Amino acid sequence: MHSVGQGIEGLKMFCGIMDLIPPVLQKQYEKICKIINDASKNMTIESHAVNEEVAAAESTDIIISGDGTWKTRGHTSQIGVCTEIGADTEKVIDAKVLSKACKGCSLWKGPRLQ
Repeated sequence: MHSVGQGIEGLKMFCGIMDLIPPVLQKQYEKICKIINDASKNMTIESHAVNEEVAAAESTDIIISGDGTWKTRGHTSQIGVCTEIGADTEKVIDAKVLSKACKGCSLWKGPRLQ
């Protein structure tokens, strides 16, 4: 919601309309936005495609489009991918492979007793 200029109030309204559980509190929302902003800045420094997008937009406030998909339809897929594409250059800014399963969690045997 932050990216479309609605903030937490827009998120609360959206959750109410969609009959979803209430979103996080304001303090956590701001913390999440800061983490996303910091990650975006770090990605900007590392990505050549982002530099091209910034040059094309003539601003550091770039517009991107994001989308994701899972390997199979339905709710059974364990693997998916998420991509972000720049609006001006139409180049892939970032892509991530996602997984519902965590190998570390599946191998964890519980806390060690002393």
